[in-house]
Amino acid sequence: MGREEEAGTLLENSLASASGKCLYRCVDITNYEAVEREYKFIFNEGELSYAFNNAGVSAGGSLIDIEANMVRKCFNTNVFGLWANLHFQLSYMIHAKKGVIVNNHSIHALRLLFPDVGIYASSKAAGVMLTKAAALEAGSAGVRVNGISPGPIDTEMYQRSIIDNSDANAWPSRIPLNRIGTVDEVAETVMFYFLLRQHLSMDRLLELMAELRVIEFFHPISIQVHHTKCKIIS
Repeated sequence: MGREEEAGTLLENSLASASGKCLYRCVDITNYEAVEREYKFIFNEGELSYAFNNAGVSAGGSLIDIEANMVRKCFNTNVFGLWANLHFQLSYMIHAKKGVIVNNHSIHALRLLFPDVGIYASSKAAGVMLTKAAALEAGSAGVRVNGISPGPIDTEMYQRSIIDNSDANAWPSRIPLNRIGTVDEVAETVMFYFLLRQHLSMDRLLELMAELRVIEFFHPISIQVHHTKCKIIS
């Protein structure tokens, strides 16, 4: 599901020849009734085993100067919209006693690196708490809920941010690799979480997480693990 209908349709068509079935659905996640309709459609189509909640909007400006409608839009999408999706995903997966959910947050949810991103950072921090709450509520049913907190990723949102906030231009210099991340690297991280249980036992998980703490220092993606007591952040 997403709001960019043209891009979604292109992706749907490009995957049409692959195995399985790909459907793009255009929906405003700030509209609860619209989200509810889409999940009824999804559940009628088949099984929900994996979910990646990636929708988000930015909001730049100081706490004094930012406009009220921008604050409302940011929290409606990044907090209410995330909750609305989790509501239906968890309801289905807990009943099925299986499933994996990955939520996309932001490095700003964990640390405030420069001014004028306070509203965006606050909304993403709220998303982290939703992820932790979901992990606690669904874990006993065999459902895993995790979050990733990327640093700067080469997307349209990032390109807009370096225009709107001069401090964002310094991102590469803050990263030892001296570059920003790519969408493919985020996708690979999400797939790591989706397939984690198929390849690793729990004792191996803790060892791997310790190794990832070192790797993450050189990489703009922060990794959080909410289905165990281990959490790795930058």
